[in-house]
Amino acid sequence: MNDIIILGTGDRLGIFTTTADAKAVRAASAQGVDFNVYIHSPCPLTGN
Repeated sequence: MNDIIILGTGDRLGIFTTTADAKAVRAASAQGVDFNVYIHSPCPLTGN
C-alpha cells in the first residue's frame, strides 16, 4: 500500500520519485501504469 501512495503522489505532482523498489515499479508497469522514477540500488539505512 505504501508503494501505491508514494509512487502515486509523485505521479500526481508530476515529479520523479527516487526508489529502490524496482519490483513495485515493474508490477505497476505490467498493469499499464508507468511512473517517472529513478531506480537506485538498495542500501541499508543505518543512520551512521
